[in-house]
Amino acid sequence: MSYYKNDFNVLTTKLGENIEILFSSKGTFNCDGNDRNGSYFFSKTHLYFIRGKDNFAYRIPFKDILSIDRHKKTLSDYLLITYGKNKTAKIVIYNSETLEIINYLINIVNSVENQKSL
Repeated sequence: MSYYKNDFNVLTTKLGENIEILFSSKGTFNCDGNDRNGSYFFSKTHLYFIRGKDNFAYRIPFKDILSIDRHKKTLSDYLLITYGKNKTAKIVIYNSETLEIINYLINIVNSVENQKSL
């Protein structure tokens, strides 16, 4: 697992939750047109992005994710997530294998959630 120590501290103090982290990685998060470098944390139910330097914390419940599209080009590889009511987020992680794991993890969790609702 890879994350910035300060980001982990913000995750545990700001969100005030006992979060069981399954996976973490450093990367860039783009939401509302702003690129932020920080850490991604994945639990069984949520995707968290934390940038401790700005005391920024963002949480996306997996159940709110409507679509995930991977954009793999020569010089870039990222996930574009659509969630909630027409919200999008761009997830950039600098290691393609890590990005593939994240894509797989989100799809698995959503598949399990969809099975529960049947």
